[in-house]
Amino acid sequence: EAVARKHKELQDARKKEADALIRKQKEIEAAAAKKIADEEMTAKKAAEAVAREAAKKIAQKEKARRKAEAEIVRKQKQIDAKEAKKAAKEEKKRMAAEAAARKQARIEAEQAMVEALKEEAKLKAAAAARKRAQLEAEEAEAAAAEKGLNVAVVAAARQHNHVEVAQAMKA
Repeated sequence: EAVARKHKELQDARKKEADALIRKQKEIEAAAAKKIADEEMTAKKAAEAVAREAAKKIAQKEKARRKAEAEIVRKQKQIDAKEAKKAAKEEKKRMAAEAAARKQARIEAEQAMVEALKEEAKLKAAAAARKRAQLEAEEAEAAAAEKGLNVAVVAAARQHNHVEVAQAMKA
């Protein structure tokens, strides 16, 4: 009976030892699993951080690209506006020059017209003076003929040509 009890105690002690080993093994396995899970989580977090950083860099590059494009568009608009302003200025200058040329041409045409009218008036006045002189001469000749005077003498006298007056009187 003592041997059986001793045997039973030994068996119980071995069982306890085996249970302790099994428990220890399970703890080690659990710790290893936890360590692996932690490492996986850390790796996952690191990968996410890298992905976030990469996405951030991509977003920054995209923002910089958009900003550069907007700057190019703005500068192009500025250049276009300057060119349009310059073109408008040149057009205004050209139109002013054309207007000045038209005005000058009109002034010259008016001056030519005035000159032509003056010339015409001079010609008319000269024609009128000739006609008046002819009428006076005719009247003088008619008066001389009435008085019985020599027509040639009267005509010469009217022209203040004394030599011809003398010759006409001799005749």
